[in-house]
Amino acid sequence: MSEGRVGVVIAGRVREQLGSAAVVGMVGLALLIGQTVSAPAEEALPVRHNPFREDRENVPDVVARVNGRAISGAALERRMLIARRPLDLGRDNTDPRGAALDQLIEEEVLLQLAQDRGVIVSPDEARSFARAHYHRVAAGDPAAREILDSILTELALPAGAAADDPRVIERFGRLLTLRQMRAELARTLRVEHRGEPGRLRAAITDYAMRGDMQIVILLDR
Repeated sequence: MSEGRVGVVIAGRVREQLGSAAVVGMVGLALLIGQTVSAPAEEALPVRHNPFREDRENVPDVVARVNGRAISGAALERRMLIARRPLDLGRDNTDPRGAALDQLIEEEVLLQLAQDRGVIVSPDEARSFARAHYHRVAAGDPAAREILDSILTELALPAGAAADDPRVIERFGRLLTLRQMRAELARTLRVEHRGEPGRLRAAITDYAMRGDMQIVILLDR
């Protein structure tokens, strides 16, 4: 690839973008660090039907990889169900699939950052966090209700699923880890910028670039 141009592997092909191109979402992150991106050249990606797209497109079983960790098509399909909910972090959802994929990549970057820094949420911490959240829902907190509904929808659990359900505990543990890492990165920003989602995403992008993360997009957008 020529100097001054970067690319990202998408569905087994390299697409080049100008090095000065604007970063849009976490796919923009992949474009920025595309010099380090690699993917098995002869990998055959099985596809299956995606019932959440009106145009009935097929989605590969693996839609992206972050440092080799796969993000599945099934995870993308589930996340698309809640793409317009509060967990979306203020993104423009004119492209629900793109917004969902951006979010999953961002979360995987943060989870790997947590692992690198030894941030571990214990099962007891996750359980306490889940129970506290359920208490806020019972008290009539609409934001807490929206988040819980999003989590249960993504897990395909009924509305009455208990806080002590192992799947609920695991997901709240993940949510707590993500919140802790976002808070840690937010502290690196100037005070007046800490409430701006775009600034936080830029900080996550910066971490991924400095860490030489390999992000491979396998879904044609």
